[in-house]
This record gives sequence, C-alpha cells and structure tokens, in this order.
Amino acid sequence: MKNWLAILVYAILNCLVSFVTGYWWIGMLFSALFVFIVANHFYRDAVLVPFLTIFFTWLCISWYLDVQNQSILSKKIATLFQIGQPWVLMLLVSTIGGISGMLGGIIGWNFKQFQMKP
Repeated sequence: MKNWLAILVYAILNCLVSFVTGYWWIGMLFSALFVFIVANHFYRDAVLVPFLTIFFTWLCISWYLDVQNQSILSKKIATLFQIGQPWVLMLLVSTIGGISGMLGGIIGWNFKQFQMKP
C-alpha cells in the first residue's frame, strides 16, 4: 500500500508541476527522486512507473495544448513531419517524454545502488 500511495503522490505532483512550469526536465528529476526514495524493484519501480507516469503526463499536456489552439498547430506540425494525424504526433512526443522519465528513474536507481554500497 505504501508503494501505491507513493506512486499516486509522484504522479499527481509530476502532473501539477509539469502543467504549471511546462519544463520537460522536471519529470526526469521527479523520476530520479521517486526511484531514489521509494524503489524496491528495478523493472517495476525504476523503469515502468516513471515511463508510464511521464508518458501520460506529456500526453495530457499535449492534448490540453492541442485543445487550446483547436488542433491548428498539431495539424501543421504533423504535416511538416509527414506523420499524417496529430494524435500520432502526440503519442510520439509522449513516448519521448516517457523515455526521458525512464532514464531519470534509471539514474535514481543507480544513485540508490551507489548509496547502498559500503
């Protein structure tokens, strides 16, 4: 139960700070701190949870920005990169964000392992 509460707090804090600031590196920092403080299992806590949290945070942010400008910008960028659909662009951007969150989680795991060594 403690881990689920920590994951929920991490996800909410990351969403709020990302919406307010708009900086991409905040998610990576929160991923590293989350894993450093809470993680017990490498694949679940240091890879999967940061990836999914940052992925859905960036998906929400990109969807919110897309709705705010009535899909004008995302259609033009999708046409520029020859992607076709704006939702594919949102998934691509979210995947890149998820990978950066996962890398932050792996960095946090390595710091935790370094601290545990005598």
